[in-house]
Amino acid sequence: MRPTEARFPLDPTGHARRLAEYDSGLGWTAHLARCRAAFRRPGGPRDHPLNRTLYTVLPMLDAATCAELRALIDGDSDRLLDDGLILALLSRLFAPRTDHALTAFFRSEYLADWFSFQRAEADETTNPSLRWHFDSGSTWFLKILCYLNGTEDHGAPTRVLNAAQSAALAKAGYGFPEVGDRLDDLAPLAARLGCACDPISIPAAEGDGLIFNPQLLLHRGERPDGAHRYLLQVCVVPSPIPWHAAFRHGRKPRHEAGSSRHPRLPTRDPDGGATR
Repeated sequence: MRPTEARFPLDPTGHARRLAEYDSGLGWTAHLARCRAAFRRPGGPRDHPLNRTLYTVLPMLDAATCAELRALIDGDSDRLLDDGLILALLSRLFAPRTDHALTAFFRSEYLADWFSFQRAEADETTNPSLRWHFDSGSTWFLKILCYLNGTEDHGAPTRVLNAAQSAALAKAGYGFPEVGDRLDDLAPLAARLGCACDPISIPAAEGDGLIFNPQLLLHRGERPDGAHRYLLQVCVVPSPIPWHAAFRHGRKPRHEAGSSRHPRLPTRDPDGGATR
C-alpha cells in the first residue's frame, strides 16, 4: 500500500546526497569543468529562459516526422534503433535554436547520452513517471521530451514545480522516495511541511520539445484523457567535443526501453574523440 501524506517517509538529505553522488562521486562536475575549458565557440546568453527557470519549450520536429515516428512506435519497428534515423533526429532536435539553449546552460558542447520512445495510454496506472519525482542524475543533466503529438490531442502535459518550490520540498524531505511511494498529489504534504506548491502545466504542440532539468525540478506526466501520448525522450549531458563528432567517434546514445541507467561519463581517446 502506498503511503498517505501523513505517513510519508521524509528524507531531508536524500536529494542532496543523490546529486552529490553524481556531481562529486561520479565526477560530473569535474567533467563539466573540462568540457567548458575545451569550449571554442560562443554559447547562448546566460540569461536564457532555460537558465532562469530550468525549462523551456522549442519547436523541434515537423508534422510528417512526428507521424512517421508514431507509426513506427505503434508497429514496434526495429527502425527506431537505426543509427541513421537517430542521427537524423538528433540533427533536427539540436538545430540552432536548441543549440542556443543547451550551450547557454552547459557553457560547453553536449551530446545525447540515451534516448527512448514512449507511448502512454489513458488506462496507465503503474507508470511511476506519472507521479511527482526528481530524476536521478547530476545537476548538469538535461532532458528533452519531444512531443510526437500535441497536448491538445492527448490532454497530458508535463507538470513541474518551479526551482524554489522543488528545492524547498526536497530539503523538507521529498527527495527520492521509493518508486512505489511517489505521490500523485503533493499539495497535502506540502501544506503539512509549510511549503508552497503551485504546479505548472506545460502545454506542447506536435513536434515541440520541452527541455528541462529533471534533477532540480519536481515533475510528473499526466495520464492521457484522449489519444495516446507519444514522446521521444533524450538525455543530454556535457561533452568536450560537439555531439556530431562524438557520434562519429562511436559515442552514440544508447536506447532505453524502460527506466534509464546511469548516464556514462564521456572520456577522451588519444585522438581527441569521445569514447564509451
